[in-house]
Amino acid sequence: MTKPKQAQSHTSKALDALVNEIMPREQARTDNRMLLAIKIDDARKAKGWGKQVFATEMGQQPSVVSKWLSGTHNFTTDTLWDIEEKLGVELISLKEREWKVTRVVEYNIVVQGPGLFTTGYVSPYTSLPSVEPIAIESKPHKYG
Repeated sequence: MTKPKQAQSHTSKALDALVNEIMPREQARTDNRMLLAIKIDDARKAKGWGKQVFATEMGQQPSVVSKWLSGTHNFTTDTLWDIEEKLGVELISLKEREWKVTRVVEYNIVVQGPGLFTTGYVSPYTSLPSVEPIAIESKPHKYG
């Protein structure tokens, strides 16, 4: 049995120029497509399916599955949902994220003058302060 040849290092000004022209956004998209292809291929292998069986299960030609697993294919959402269903994996997450208030601020308003002392609080959800002329209590500021 012959030993496979190892990759040889090669430098090329033209190749370096092409690589340097790749925009970060495009590189991120390529990376995500590769990761998606790896996830699909790992799920296929976990089911014990060869590429031919996977193609049959998906109702596709093996050449189409090869494109999917190349990491360069731009999937439709319907195709991804079909793959999810067949392989039992989640590829697209559409779950709503919980929105959390990161900062709640209540302002303590103190109005003082000759013979006048009132306090009130401004809620961040209203534009008008709530003024209570008699109640003089200190409400702490809340920071989230």
